[in-house]
Order: sequence, then C-alpha cells, then structure tokens
Amino acid sequence: MNVGIDLRPLVPGESGGIVQLLDGLLPSLFALAPTRTFHLFHTARFAPPRAPNAVAVEVPPIADAFDAELVRCEIDVLLRAYPTDEPLVFPPAREVTVVPDALHADLPEQLDPPTRARRATAFARAAAGTLVVPSRYTRDRLAALFPGARSVLVPPAAPQLVGRLADPLSPADAECVPTGPFVLYPARGWPHKNHAGLFRAWRAFRAEHPEYELVLTGTGGCVPELLAANPVPGVRDLGFVSERLLAELYRRAAALVYPSRHEGFGLPLLEAFAFGLPVVCGNRTSLPEVGGDAVLAVDPDDATELTAALARAVSEPSLRSALAARGRARLSAYDAPVSARELWAALERTATLPVPMEQVRAGHREFHARLARAGVSHERTGSGEGPLVSVVVAMGDFRKSAARCVRAWTREQTLPRERFEVIVVWDGRAPDELERVRRELGPQDRIVRSSAPTETALWHEGTRHARGRWLYFAEAHSYGEPECLAEVLDHLLGERVAAASSRSVAAAENRVALLEGRLFERVSAQRLAPGGWNRLFFRGCAIERAVYERLGGLRGEYGLFAEPLFSAELHRAGVRVGYARRSVVRHENAGTFAELAEHIGDYARHECEFRLAHAESVWDEYFGTPAEWRSGGRFDATLARIEARVRLRAGGGSRRFAALLPPSALGGHWWRWRAAARTERLRRRVLRASGDDELDAFSAWWTETATRARIEFLTALPVPNEALAAAHVADLPDPYLVGFHSVERHAGRRFRWSEPLAHVKLVLPRGVGAVEVETLPLRPGAAVAAFVNGRAATVEPRADGLRVIVPDALLRTGWQYLTLACDPLRAPNDARALGLAVCGARVAGHTAAVRRAA
Repeated sequence: MNVGIDLRPLVPGESGGIVQLLDGLLPSLFALAPTRTFHLFHTARFAPPRAPNAVAVEVPPIADAFDAELVRCEIDVLLRAYPTDEPLVFPPAREVTVVPDALHADLPEQLDPPTRARRATAFARAAAGTLVVPSRYTRDRLAALFPGARSVLVPPAAPQLVGRLADPLSPADAECVPTGPFVLYPARGWPHKNHAGLFRAWRAFRAEHPEYELVLTGTGGCVPELLAANPVPGVRDLGFVSERLLAELYRRAAALVYPSRHEGFGLPLLEAFAFGLPVVCGNRTSLPEVGGDAVLAVDPDDATELTAALARAVSEPSLRSALAARGRARLSAYDAPVSARELWAALERTATLPVPMEQVRAGHREFHARLARAGVSHERTGSGEGPLVSVVVAMGDFRKSAARCVRAWTREQTLPRERFEVIVVWDGRAPDELERVRRELGPQDRIVRSSAPTETALWHEGTRHARGRWLYFAEAHSYGEPECLAEVLDHLLGERVAAASSRSVAAAENRVALLEGRLFERVSAQRLAPGGWNRLFFRGCAIERAVYERLGGLRGEYGLFAEPLFSAELHRAGVRVGYARRSVVRHENAGTFAELAEHIGDYARHECEFRLAHAESVWDEYFGTPAEWRSGGRFDATLARIEARVRLRAGGGSRRFAALLPPSALGGHWWRWRAAARTERLRRRVLRASGDDELDAFSAWWTETATRARIEFLTALPVPNEALAAAHVADLPDPYLVGFHSVERHAGRRFRWSEPLAHVKLVLPRGVGAVEVETLPLRPGAAVAAFVNGRAATVEPRADGLRVIVPDALLRTGWQYLTLACDPLRAPNDARALGLAVCGARVAGHTAAVRRAA
C-alpha cells in the first residue's frame, strides 16, 4: 500500500491548529509503518516533516500536476490535510481527509460567499471518502450534514510544546514577554474566534485588575482593524511568534482565555493543560468536550460572565490548583501512538474500498477532458470492424460468483460496448453458475467449452476464439472496475507497449484474504521495480494478440507457473510490458490457509515439472533455483538406502550414515512430515502475530508451503517414459544427480565435479551390459569404484573415463542408481571435496545423440 499525504493546502501561521495536529500525529504514523514509504506532497510555502520513510514531493498548485504525481508515485490511498475543491482524477473514495470543523454550515455569516461555496464543494468531495475528525462534536455534526459518510475519530496528540523550554530564548523573543502578570489568547484573527467579544469583557476586567495585560498571538485577520478602530487598554498583539516564545508565554501566563464561538477541537486547551494553566473558554461546539471539568466554560457572547470567570481564574488559588490538576489528568486521553493507529487503520480500510461508479465516471471525464485539451483524442484506440478488445475469462476457480465478475465486463465498463467482446471459457463444472453467466452476456459474447486441466490452459483455449486486436485476461474471481478497459487501452497506446497489467486491489473479507492482499502488494512492488521482468499479472492484463500468438501463448500444461514463464518469454523476446495503474481490477482473495496452500502447491508442482523438462541455465536467470531443487536427488528414500549400504560397506562417513537412517526407515514420509510440521508452526505464528510481524510470518509460511510442495514432488519423482540411453551430466536436471557441483567448462567441454561419493539416476534398458562414464582425464592412481543400485559393479578404466559393467541381476524396476566413489582430491584454493570430473554417461555402444532429460 502506497500512502500519499497532501500537505499542499497548509501555510504556516495561516492554517490554524491543523498544522499542530499533523505535527503531533505524523511522526507516530511514520514509526507505526517503518517499512512503508509515505509521499508528502507540498508546495514551496510549506516544509514537510522529515522521516527515514517519508519522501517529500514538491508539487505546483495545479490539479493536473498533482494527479500526475499521484500516478507516478503509485498512490493507493491519499491522506489530505484539509478538504479542497480542485477537480482530480484520483477518486474521493480513496481519500482520507482531515476535517476540523463545519464552520461554513454552522456560522455561514462568518465567511464570504466565495469561501462558503468552495468549502461546500470541498467538504462534499471529502465526505465521499473517509473523514478524519478530531472530536465527537465534529463527527456528529458532519454525520448530520453528510448522512452515511464514513468517519473516524482521531484526536490530536498531547502537545510537546513544553519541550521547547529547553531551548534558549532569543533576545528578540525575550523582549516580547511582559514583565507583569498577563492572560494569554493564542488564536487567528478570524471572526468566530470572538476577539471583539473578548475585548468588551477585557475592558471590564481591566478596570478591576489594572496590573494585568492581555497577550494575543497568531492574530492577523480582523484584530488589527478592531484595535485600530477602538483601542483596548492593556492589550499586546504579538502576531505570529516562534514556538519557543509561545512556550515561554504559556509558562509565565496567569491563565488562558479562549472565548471562541466555534471550534472543531481547541488545541490551545491541551497546551494550557500541559503547562498547568487555568482555562476560561467558550461553552459551545467541541470546547466542553475537550475541557471537561478542567475549564471554566462560559457563554462567549456574555461579556459579564466572561469577565467574572477571568477574575476567578486569576484570583482564587484553590480553583487555579484544581483546574491545573484536572487539566494534566485530561492529557492522558490524548496519546499520539493510539491516534496514529486509528489513522493507519482508516488508511488501510480505505485503500481496499471499491470506488463507486459515479466517482469512476467523473474521474474518467476529467481525465479525457485533459487529454482533449492536450490535443489527444480517445479515438486513437482504434476503429474498424469487429471488437477492439477480447476479454477472456477463465471460469475455473470462481470462488463466489462468476456471474458477478462477468457482469463487470459486459455491463459496467465505460469503454463503448461495441468495442469489446467477452469470451467465457468453461471447464464443464457448475452448470447452474454457467446459466447465470449466460444471462449476463451480450450478442457479441460467447461461451467456449473446454476440457483443459488448468486455468491457464482455459485462457489459452479462449484466445483461439478471440477476434480483438488486444487480448485481456481475467479470472472468474476478479472483476474490472468500470474504467478498467478504457484505461488499459489508453496506457497501451499512450506508452506504445505491447502488453500491460492492470492494478489489482484485494477485495479482502477476512484475515487470511487481507494478508494475501498485503503480501501481493509487497511482491508487486518488487516485480514492478525498474528493470523488473515479471510485470504481467494475469489477475488482469492485456497483450497484443499478434505478439501473444508469435510467442506461442501461455503454456497451459504448467498451471499457475505459466504466468511468470510467459513473462520471462516476453522479456527474452524484448517485448515491453507496462503498468496501467488507473486500470483497476478487484480480486477476491482466498479465504483460508488450505485454499491458499492448494494454489501455492499448484504453482510449485508445475514449476518442478517445467524444470525437469528444461534444465537449461537460462531459466535460472529468471526463476533462480530453490535450495531443495539443487539437492532434489536427496529426497529419494531408495537412494538413501542405497547410499547407506554403500557407506556401511565402505566403512566411513558415520555422520552422513546416521543422517540417512530416518529416511531409509520411513521413506518419503520423513521429509514430507518434517515439511508439514514446519508449515504448521508458521501458520500458528501468523495467528499469534500482528502488524508487520504478521505479514513477515505469513510470507514465511507462503515460502515454506511452496517448499513443502516441491519436496512432495521430489519424494515421488516421476520416472521418464523413455530410457536415458545417453545423458550429458551438464544437461540433467538437479534431482537426477546427487553429490555433483555446478557446471564448469574446460577446453570447451562442459562437466561437473562430483563429490567423492556421487550418484546419477538413469533409466536403463534390460540387457544394457555396460554404462560408459565420460570424464576428463583421470588422475593417475585414482582409486575409483562404482555401484549399481547399491551393489558393487566391475569398473574398467578407459582413456576418457570409466566402463561400468551392469549385469541384469543388478537392475531393478524404474530408476537405476549409478554410484561413483573416488578418493578425494584436494585442489589448491578450493574448499570443495572433489572426486571425478564427469561429462556424461551412455549405454555402451549407443550412438544416439545426447538427449536432454524429459
């Protein structure tokens, strides 16, 4: 999940308490998700906070530029510091907006008509997403204005202004601090802050307490005009002040007065509580909620009541002490980590919510209006007879409702309906669901019946019936949001790429599904990184049909592994693959560990089948080589028994001999049981964990589940149908070899060093007579022995290797195990234990060309 934070509306000194609110929360938010990157969008007027996982992005005050940055940074959810009325393509449903109050609705006379109109538009947009409110009052007020709007209560953190007292006070600031007693009012000079009402009360208060001054900070606005028109005795207006000076004023003030007529929260109350100041404030909106019993709350428009409260606050010691103690106690309810967790949870929830159709269409209209202003017409997506796009839906694993997914393509897309067709490929199961699907299809769509065994094979079958220039692959448990096809076409043609993936958003309903979605986001970020080759996601992707056919299409026989395999083939062919971020598909994730394990196992088993048939090193550059595959021949209970027999006869290697006893006795169950126990331990660890630890544990479980599936495959390694009459050791898959090092070259010949004891798995015909082992020149005097199926065989040294006599009595059904033993060679600067430099093996007298293992 990529999080953007829109700080562009903020201007220091002009944006009120919302700057302090974010200053208190953002550091805790960054610390809560240290592995996530937060993009802070700001203007030149505002310096964003710094953090190791926060990236500052300066953006011009233009909606087009902001939308472009949101796309470039791949933002999934946007935290907005304040509502704005700018037209964005980015959908409001994916926005979490801090809404401090509803001033324009409660006191419309306090604002000029243009400001009221802008706020009404901006707040309506914010209400279409998620609202972050600082108080219950604001939450309830917005719920009345926008019924059904989602809101989350995120109170400000307790202010840290007290810590500023440790900094030195500059001489200029020191001159601003009154030498006598004073009352402090820190507030912008906006009409609802009620400076005019305070001045009326202050005149009466000053008549009884002439030694006191009223110190104003952060004013501006109407305050200079009020004081110029009617000077008030004992008022000192300092305007905007530094945090250090403000802290000093709080420390020395006799009381805080805050007679505001409207507040969404009232952060100065918490600041006063932190300094132990008594507080006199208004009794309206959120102030009674924040102040509770720690303030003297009065009618802000009653000058007499305000004057009396001020007099009590400065002259009654017992009241002052009681108010200060209650204020400090109230601070404990305002905890930054707690508020940050609430905010983070709101961001996570909002990132997975569907975008309503009206928002999609509005964003789509705005996007294409910009294209039109730039001279780019949507008609560039093609014309002519027949559909432009063929959407191929594999109706294999449809989980909940294939009909719902198909409807998203046939009835809800903004791309004109005549421009695309939908092909549903059905495997013969769930005929009732097929009938529901049939009712969603249009006259240009069709259903194709197929007996293909895998979902990828169903897709490939569907492409044979496609007529569109572009193929779009979709699952029966994922569906495109309305702009999906139009946006992917815009990307394909605008970026001039032959293929592109849509952005997948998880439709998570439980813990397992949510974790799968989070892990997919993590892996996707790696796959989409610059230089990445595995960029095609068949949850939703498009490819030019001519390119697909030229490359031979998906290899359906390899199940889920066919997806990265096809991406690798695209990369080898030099085909560019894009990422259409505005094209969105919603994916129904698996809901249980068992269901996920089935899909992970499908991928791992088919990967193993591919590796058996394609041992070429070029594929290792793409897929790497799992550790259990490199030692795959070890997962063979028969070979374990054979090696134990050979080592027992040879009288050496007691530690290795002891390790061979469990699989010799328990067979393949030994490895399978151990793998099952590891996956179960990790599953339980997932259920106990939380936060990033939970995701890390889930990732480890996923990896171990794939390992378990490969081990299950290797413990039942299939025997090739044809005899391996001749095999070059460099071309054999790793599971056919045990005790061999990586491929090397010498004088143009490929070979592998064996260990002092090594095995080759072969399929030999009856009456083979002998096997010739081709090697580099043998060491003079090297002691070499050979075994067939664990029993000693006669060895005849030759100029280019060995001839191993194989009587029929040594052969068994299925795999034959050729064991080579040699006294170890210790080479300079090589820590490996070396035996023979083996090139290949073949049936004696066989002249057929070396074949790759199948």
